[in-house]
Amino acid sequence: MSEEFNDAVKNRLPREKLPYAGNLRDEIQIRALIEKSSNVPDSSENIDQTKSLPNRGALVHNEYTMLAHFFLLKRFFRSTGKTRFFLDLDSGMKTAYISAFREEIGEGRSDGFLVRASKNKTNDEKEKLVANFKRMVSKMSGTPVKQLTFKILMDVTNGIIAERLKKPIKVPNSPEFWIEHPWVSKAEPEKMVAAVTNVSRYDILHQANLYRMVTLAPVDRFFMNIRRMSMYFERPFQSGTGMGRIWHGYSAYNPEMYTIVGDIFRIHYNYCTRSKKKDTPAMKLGLAKAPVTVEKIIYYNRYAG
Repeated sequence: MSEEFNDAVKNRLPREKLPYAGNLRDEIQIRALIEKSSNVPDSSENIDQTKSLPNRGALVHNEYTMLAHFFLLKRFFRSTGKTRFFLDLDSGMKTAYISAFREEIGEGRSDGFLVRASKNKTNDEKEKLVANFKRMVSKMSGTPVKQLTFKILMDVTNGIIAERLKKPIKVPNSPEFWIEHPWVSKAEPEKMVAAVTNVSRYDILHQANLYRMVTLAPVDRFFMNIRRMSMYFERPFQSGTGMGRIWHGYSAYNPEMYTIVGDIFRIHYNYCTRSKKKDTPAMKLGLAKAPVTVEKIIYYNRYAG
């Protein structure tokens, strides 16, 4: 409803009242402040003066969409022994996960982690951080990184994480306890991680191993691919002569197009796109026995029999 939307816009914390984000800790604090100012608890909708209601159709609260998504995942994973969720820094997503997987979390069969990674580093800055990480690992192991086996590299990283877990970081306005993740890659040159479930039931090295695996790189790669493949999903941008106005020129006039194009890309990505190990996401979930060709998807009825 327009009244509800307008109230949400008014209740958002003005940008000028937010602290300057100089590092990841500041970004986490700012995100927590923004969500705290929302008129709906545990909602992560970013509704401000740059947003508007659609002229056609309705704008669905994102917490409804996320709840539906996590309950669908719960159905997909019903035969899975344990699940690990790596979540973007988003209170709505965290709430949806905890609500949908309540029983699994209580039984110790599911754990969740929040992630915040740097997005605006230059290539030179990324390479410098990667080089620093390699020097740190080489110093701790006494062996150059290139000569380390994968297992030794993981063991050294787990040891660093275990030490950092003993002195976690408390960020203002955030209820979680965070650590600075030592693993550095060009995809995630800086990263902070926090558990949203009780992982203290594991020994410290088990906890460290779970923290080490936390990443959003595959999700970021999926988003990057769909934005490159379809102009509908490109981010709006500011032009130098537009006085700071946001340009949405590539956005679809009909919101239904996002669902149509998104479904086409999702089906191809899940059933046709192979990883380095030659499997697809659908194969990993047990939904397919082998990669599916585009022809079999388009002409499904021909092959269904």
